Amino acid sequence: IKELMEIPRCLDTYVNDYQMHVFEVAWLTEEQISHFRSDFKVVANFFVQKRKNKDYIPDDPTEIRHVDEVLKLLQVMTGDRRYEEIFRKKKEGVHSMCDVAERLEQMGIAKGIEIGRSEGRTEGKIEGK
Repeated sequence: IKELMEIPRCLDTYVNDYQMHVFEVAWLTEEQISHFRSDFKVVANFFVQKRKNKDYIPDDPTEIRHVDEVLKLLQVMTGDRRYEEIFRKKKEGVHSMCDVAERLEQMGIAKGIEIGRSEGRTEGKIEGK
């Protein structure tokens, strides 16, 4: 880290030079993912599958222990605010990425129904019904 900072010589001995290992989560192998034991395993698997298939629908049945943290991380990393909405609206009943996918699908269905009704009302007004 010290190479990235401008540290006066007189303070150099007081600043720790932490070593960092940076890796791209989406490019992990199945074997590397299998070594994780925390919720990060679910997150890593999600990003690897998303990289391989843009239309990937989460289907990982692994139980998520820290649902709010995982959903917030997915929201930040993907820029998709629907993950935050899942947490904000009703986090109970979300135990795996399968549950997350189900919630996303239900949100999509509800949005589709709302749009359909709105378009129907507009067409009805145009036709005078």
